[in-house]
Amino acid sequence: MTTGKTGKMNFRNGVLAGAAIVAFALISLSAIRAKKASSYFKAEYLASEEECFMIVDENRHLKDSLTHIYENLDEIYKFTWQNIDFWLDYYQVKFQRVAKAQIILETNSLTSKICLKNNNLFGMKLAKYRPTTAKGIRYKHAYYDNFIESIRDYKLYQDYFLVENCPDEYSYLKMLETNRYATAMHYVEALRKIIERDFPDGN
Repeated sequence: MTTGKTGKMNFRNGVLAGAAIVAFALISLSAIRAKKASSYFKAEYLASEEECFMIVDENRHLKDSLTHIYENLDEIYKFTWQNIDFWLDYYQVKFQRVAKAQIILETNSLTSKICLKNNNLFGMKLAKYRPTTAKGIRYKHAYYDNFIESIRDYKLYQDYFLVENCPDEYSYLKMLETNRYATAMHYVEALRKIIERDFPDGN
């Protein structure tokens, strides 16, 4: 699986940028609240300090999430099913049994050339009309810096086609069929068989 130093550095920089944004937001918000507090409290410094502690506590989940990702970057960057599950959850991909069945089908259980050379888990072609994380075309399919970007692109696909309008797994499979996600005949039926075989309990 080719991840590449550039892709890894870009992702690491993205994490650091995210941390910086959160920190800036916390500082800005604390300053605004402190200014408001000054009209009610003579001890402006003490009020500001209290506000800062409260803001940090309220947003602790954001800091913890970024810290976890950064501290475990080398591990969660590895191409494993456990990490695929992690990133599907992280990007809030819907109907994950279907998504994982597509990965199995499209990559021949993570062994295909498109998977290993393009970091492409879903057999995606380069998107023309929607946002995409793909870098271009290779072997007639989209290619990505790493498998995580492929998962992000799949979520962008879901967002573009308003997957929130699909109330259940059955309607989502129907949407994939209607939108001709794949040209192969009986594509959706093949996905159903994989789901029944590999994810019968919704895992």
